[in-house]
Order: sequence, then C-alpha cells, then structure tokens
Amino acid sequence: MARTRKWLLVIDNIDDPSPIVPATEHLSDYRGWIRPYGGGLLLVTSRDTSQDVWGPAAELLRLRPLTTPAGGQVLLDLAPRAGTLSEAESLAARLGGLPLALRAAGRYLTEQTSRYRAFTAYQQALDQDLSPLLGPEQPDATDPEVARDVVRHTWEISLDQLVSDGRPLARPVLRLLSLFADAPIPRDLIVGDFVRAVIDGTVTEGALDDALSGLRRYDLLQAVEIAHAGDASATCLVLHPLVREVNAYILSTTTADAPGWRRKVALHLMSRARELSQVSQSSWDRGRLIAPHFALVAELGTDGSIPLPDARDALENLAALLSDAGAHPLQLALRRSAHDMCQRVLGADHPDTLECLSKYARALRAMGDYSAAIERHREVLAARTRVLGPHHLDTISSRHHLARALRYLGYHAEALELARVTTSTLSQALGPDHPETLASRDVLALALDSLGSHREAADIHTEVAEIRARVLGPTHPRTISSFNHLADSLNRLGEYARVARLARETVRIAHETLGPDHPRTLNGRHALATALHGLGEFGEAARMHRDVLQARTRILDAEHPEAVESRDALERSLAALRGTRR
Repeated sequence: MARTRKWLLVIDNIDDPSPIVPATEHLSDYRGWIRPYGGGLLLVTSRDTSQDVWGPAAELLRLRPLTTPAGGQVLLDLAPRAGTLSEAESLAARLGGLPLALRAAGRYLTEQTSRYRAFTAYQQALDQDLSPLLGPEQPDATDPEVARDVVRHTWEISLDQLVSDGRPLARPVLRLLSLFADAPIPRDLIVGDFVRAVIDGTVTEGALDDALSGLRRYDLLQAVEIAHAGDASATCLVLHPLVREVNAYILSTTTADAPGWRRKVALHLMSRARELSQVSQSSWDRGRLIAPHFALVAELGTDGSIPLPDARDALENLAALLSDAGAHPLQLALRRSAHDMCQRVLGADHPDTLECLSKYARALRAMGDYSAAIERHREVLAARTRVLGPHHLDTISSRHHLARALRYLGYHAEALELARVTTSTLSQALGPDHPETLASRDVLALALDSLGSHREAADIHTEVAEIRARVLGPTHPRTISSFNHLADSLNRLGEYARVARLARETVRIAHETLGPDHPRTLNGRHALATALHGLGEFGEAARMHRDVLQARTRILDAEHPEAVESRDALERSLAALRGTRR
C-alpha cells in the first residue's frame, strides 16, 4: 500500500483502539494498523477525541450536528410522505441535528404500524413522550454494534468505555447534569460536596474533574467560556439538548430516587442564589447564568417537593437581582414562573399570587410591553380592592404601579391623578422619605413632566435624587435613575449645559457600578447625547445616540420603545449635522 498512490482506508467505530494496536504498545506509537505513512489517506471514526490517544500526526475533525436545512432534507429523504420541507426542518431543529436521531425519526415515520406518521405529529409527541424516538429496549444492547444504532443506548457505549477507563463517576455525573435546563451550567456549581449529596456515593474533586474531562473527551458535553463585564468570564458546561433529554429520561426510568435528585439540584440552586448580593457586577453575572435553571425550582414548588414560600422567595429574589442588573428578559421569565406557581397552588385572589402578578406586570413594563403591563396592573388593583379594601397598602401600591405604566401609553392625566393620591397617602402612612413614598413621588414627577410641568417635575426629581443619594448612596441603581430623570426634565427646560455636567457624572458612576450596557447607563448616555444636541454638538450627539441605539437594540429589541426613542434622536442629530454642512 505504501507504493500505491491516492488510496483511502476507512476504519470505522474505533472507540477502543486496543484490538488494532500491538500488545504493550500505544496507538500513537504508530506500529499497528494506524500508521501515518504512504501516499493515501487513513480515515478513522471514533467517539474518543483525545489527541493523546491518536498521536501528533493525527488531524482530529469533530463531527458536529447537521444544520437545520441539511437535517430537514435528511428527514424528507427518509420519510418523503410525512410532510413539507419546512415541517421536516422544524423537526430536525427539535432533534438538534443529530444524525442518529434523524435516522431513528425517519424510520419511525415510515413504519406502517407507527402511531405518528407526520413530522408535526411526531414533533408534538416528543414534548410529552420520548419513546417514539428512543425505540424499544434492546435485549442485546450490550453489543456495541446494536447499541450504537439505537438512540436509547448509543451514548451508553461511551459511558461504558469511560467506566472501563477507570472513570465510573462519568455516568451519574452526566445523569445529574441532565436535570439542569437546556442552558450553560456554571462549572463551579458542580462541586464534589453537591455531587456526593445527590448520588449518595464517594466523590472527590479529583474524580469529579476526571469524570467531566472524560465526558468532554467523548463529546458528551462541551466546556465553553461565557464572557462577563470587563475581562471576566465563567467556564460553563453545555450538553446537546437531546443528550440532556435522553439522559434525564433514562434517569427517571431507572433510578428510584430520581425525584430526590431533582429536589437536591433545586435546593442547590436556591442556596447558590442566596449567596448573591443585590448590587454587584459579579453577582449579576452569576445571576444571569443560573436563572434559566430556576424553572426546576418553580416546578418543584408547584408539586410540593419544595415548600411554596421557599420556592417563591427564591424566584422573586433572583428576579429582583436581575431587575437591578437590567436583565429584563430573564427577570420576566422568573416573574412569570413565580406567578404561575402561586396561582396553581394558592388561587388567583390570594395575596401572594396578586403580589407575584404585580411584579410580573412590572417586568412586562420593563420589557416595553406597556399594554399587557397596564392590563395586569388593572387586574391586580381590582382584585386587591375587592379582597383587601381600597385603603390597604398593597392596594395603594397597585395604584402606584398602574400610574407608572399608564404614562408610557400617553394616559398622562390618569397617571397624574393616581400618582397625586398615592403619594399623599403613602407620605402620611409611611413618611416622606420611605422608599415606597419616594417611588411614588418619582412617578408623580414623571407624569407632571409628560404634561408639560417640567419645572415642578425637576424640583421633585431633585428632592428624590438627593434623598436617595443620602439614604441609598450615589451608586445605588435607584439613585442613578433619579438623576437620569432629573436630566430628562432639565433637557426639556433647555438647561443643556447643566444637564451635560450632571449626566457626565451620572454616566461615569453608572458605567463603573452597573456596566456600560446596563439600561440605566444607556438612559444616562441618551440624556447626555440629548444635551449635546441642544448645545449644538451634533456630531458627538449623533455618535452617542448611535452607540446607545446599537446597545438598546442588542439588549432589548429593535422595536423596544427605548430603541425607537434612540433611533428618532439619532435621525434628528444627523439631520441637524447635515444642516450645518450646507
């Protein structure tokens, strides 16, 4: 063969290289079947991705899942009567583009005795039952040639190999990781004490590291770096969605204490969330990473595996932290979960359910969905008035939050009327400097500003900002919001030079404390850009408006009202800049 040119030799499924390597030799010595010599190409397929195993002459090519269009075409080729290409692509995306899963689905769909014969029906069924995809238990699944062809068993081959390599912890660790959500899992969540408590066995940090390394070596998980603010990053573990689903299914059907595993994962998440402080960039970064996994907390709070008050507090506290972080989509998901959980367990009119609904409505407002926010706030106000009475502090709080939402859709007169009554009532009941009173005065000033009373609004914003700076500190997110609101009122009064000085300092504090892309930082930069426009610095104003628009579009959405506000402001600055060049 060394004298033959352009040859191709394929050696398939070499998960364990020992049969093709001389005794006492290593494959990387290249004295067995695998030799990097001659004028042809030697192609080996394997689950083992270790460069040490294959040696320095090997070029490792990781086979990734198929793209959605390619996967859809595979399904359509296998089952041409099961639906359209678009429906096939949707199912391919649901299966994560894994060729084995695509082939299993195609085979199932063409069987005359199958219950589901269409792509859409099969995909809908997967959300309730994985058995059509997994196939029946195979009595001879210990045979690798059988196991590698069945979704239910294929990954067990790799786990068996890891056991034979001296890494028995790999299988329970993979099962454990499958209980987390389909999202990156912070590596520092998976510690020896936690794993030991879940699997009820001996676990050292070294053995855990070895198990994770083995799972990565056999491509059962990936390790990725998630960038944080500045130069910080976090190592996270990522499972393919189907690997996660199948292993969670196997765990639930083979492990008697699977519910106990799930409960311990949820309690671990809750414990880690309690360690996060409210105003800290590092806490916000960690909160963003663990938030997607809190769906399990809500699920177990609903079925009683975790006490409802504990689950509710965990969800709401993490949501509050993410609200301060400006991570509104994550906050919204947590608020919705908390409300749905309380409604199912306590009923729609329970005070805890109404409080969760109120916070969910606030999250909708933060996301720019003002109509939905107003609808929810009116619902809460009506229920609290009926259940608690019109003078209860919770009912008064509902009026405050309704007033805050109303002004975004132009209901300024109604917002002003509600804000005046609420501010007066809270001031008498709680005192003028109480945080709730200050929040209500803030809304009162915003309503006045919207109706043209800019000087009165600026005076109130000044008082609230000074009190918050004294009580909460100048770096607190609410203090920064107050100074941003003051800058907006002063801009409307035409006091651009004063705004430029005020906004530069506010932006500096917000940038250092909250980060450059935090909504409050962007609000301050918008106010500064508006002031610069008013001072005739159109070029600098346009540059800043463009930067804010790009950030708001990336973080919120291109059609979020604040992004639209930035786009309109940019167009005005660019038009003014063009006018100066004529």
